[in-house]
Amino acid sequence: MNMLPIDCWMRPKELLQKLAADNPDRVVCTEPALFVDGFDLTDIVQGFIGTCYFLSAIGCLGIRELANPRYPLLTNMFTMEREGAVYNSCGAFLVRFYRAGQECHVLIDDRLPTAGDNFAFSHSKLDHEMWVALLEKAYAKLNDCYEAIESGMISQALCDLSNGASDQVVLKDKQGEPSVNPDLLWSQLEDMVKSGYMLGAGSNTGVDSDFINGIAQGHAYMLLRAFSDSSGQTKLVELQNPHGRGEWDGDWSDSSELWTQWWRNTLWGSQQAPVDDGRFWMSFDDFIRNYNNLYICRLLPNRKDAKAAWKGHTAAGNAKPFHSPTFTVTSSKSCKVWVQLEQRDQRGKEHPLVEAGEPEGPIVPGAPMSEAKKRAISKDGYAFIIFYVLDNGGRRATAKLGKDTDGLRVCSSREWKPTNVRQVSAEVFLEAADTPYTIVCVVWHQGWEEEFTLSVFSADDCITLKQLPDELPTATP
Repeated sequence: MNMLPIDCWMRPKELLQKLAADNPDRVVCTEPALFVDGFDLTDIVQGFIGTCYFLSAIGCLGIRELANPRYPLLTNMFTMEREGAVYNSCGAFLVRFYRAGQECHVLIDDRLPTAGDNFAFSHSKLDHEMWVALLEKAYAKLNDCYEAIESGMISQALCDLSNGASDQVVLKDKQGEPSVNPDLLWSQLEDMVKSGYMLGAGSNTGVDSDFINGIAQGHAYMLLRAFSDSSGQTKLVELQNPHGRGEWDGDWSDSSELWTQWWRNTLWGSQQAPVDDGRFWMSFDDFIRNYNNLYICRLLPNRKDAKAAWKGHTAAGNAKPFHSPTFTVTSSKSCKVWVQLEQRDQRGKEHPLVEAGEPEGPIVPGAPMSEAKKRAISKDGYAFIIFYVLDNGGRRATAKLGKDTDGLRVCSSREWKPTNVRQVSAEVFLEAADTPYTIVCVVWHQGWEEEFTLSVFSADDCITLKQLPDELPTATP
């Protein structure tokens, strides 16, 4: 994080009174409120740090709450305030997040960094509305500091906010060519929107001060809707820039000549005049061209968790998966489930760098890897992880696993590729059976010790998840 123009830390009422004194011709409400007239997408204004992914995530929660007020995901994050407009005058707020399936309550005060007559970091466009700034401060405290939350993934932020199951679809390969089947992805996207999943998108690589056709590069957006006409020839997606301004300027932008009266009535509703509010439509083909990632958070009512660790001989690497922590999962009905493997969050932690020329030394079986070597392998501090789902009657793996393994494999996370991210996941179809499936959780590099949580999400309460005893079967490496 670069040096920021922070003047001082102030309580909202102090700042509002200063704002009123400095601007005598302006009407300023000097009484802070948590929410003013509920949630609106245009409430959110990004500050001096790169938390667009987090702002997109809280925007997704707000949209979900508007669509289904019986489940106020956003307002209920403030666990001490049951009335949305009530502001705790003592300045103390308890905010609920989730980590690895467990509730985490963060207690904060309302002293916030300021720059001039406004808050330095994210805030609401209304001077006296505080929910945006307070949620961002609580998230910073959860992760140790503001610096630790600069840049991130929408799907992981949504997981922290809602306890959902996160996923990511990579839209392009390393050469920038589409890596997905557009027709299949569109069908899946329509289903995800209908199911009420919370969605986001990451634009093509770059810095968000650079714009191509109105799209900020390297920036996080909310994905709000997907719509096609009856012929299926015209497929459109609606997105929201968390900056609250800056929109796509190509086909199907606000000023595009493609908008007939029928399309305006169908998708714009009562808003018939273009407004630069950061909300826009674009074709699905243009979406794939201008975005690298689709982020997904599935909200499923049933979740089973098992906590374990790669330690000692269980941190044996991919060459010896029969030593890795192994679990069984059984379903009482045939259904789709979502399997997620999550390691500890590394944000806010110090990771020592390997000095130039430092010898790596030999890998000693059973010996833990040093923090410096971990950092040399993964600059963000995350282990390369993968899991395999096997239909083998609940037994341990007896040989090295991979995409070309013969026999009883069902699927793997991230298309058989180990990944150094906090979470990896996959959708799995389980047949109803008395004999269980096997899930093998593997840390790719031998000696990398880390705690993790394995979770299985389902629509129905039909799943049993157990860890097999830590036994070492006879196997051929």
